Amino acid sequence: MRANGATFVYTPQVLVQGRDFPGWQQRADGPIEAAAGRPARAMLEANATPGHASVAVDVRATVDDRALRDNARVFVAYVDSALHSDVRAGENRGVRLSHDHVVRSFHRSGPADANGVIVFHVDLSRPVEAGASPSIVAFVQRTSTGEVLQTLPLPLDRCAPR
Repeated sequence: MRANGATFVYTPQVLVQGRDFPGWQQRADGPIEAAAGRPARAMLEANATPGHASVAVDVRATVDDRALRDNARVFVAYVDSALHSDVRAGENRGVRLSHDHVVRSFHRSGPADANGVIVFHVDLSRPVEAGASPSIVAFVQRTSTGEVLQTLPLPLDRCAPR
C-alpha cells in the first residue's frame, strides 16, 4: 500500500515489479516480458535443505549498485499448490476453490552490509496441511519501490534432504 501510494489495502492477483497488473490475463506481452528480459541487478545464491518438519534455507545476495543496496532486502517464501477451501460465506459461498502457488510462510532479511552483501538464514516449518509441489522462492527487492532485483525458485523435490 505504501510503496504504491494506495489509500487502502487489497489483494492484487499479479504484481509486476511491485505494481498491480490487473490486465495480466488479457495481455500476454508488455510489462511481464519487459521485466523478465531485464538483466538481474543482484546476484542471488540460495540453498534449501528439507527435513521432515522444516526446511533450512541459506541465502546470499550481493547488490553491487550503491543506489539500489540501501533499501534492498532478501525475502524467502515457502510456497505450495493443490490446496482447496470450501467457502462458507460471501459471494463464493458454497463453492470449493482450488489454490496454487500459495505462500505459506514469508520472511524478510535485514539490510545489506557496506559491501552490498546480505547473508540470511531461516528455518521454515512445513505446513500441517501440506500441498503439492512445495518450493522455496527467494528474491531481492527494493522495499522503497517494490522493484525486484533478482528471483530464484528452489523446488524442494530437487534439494538434498537432511
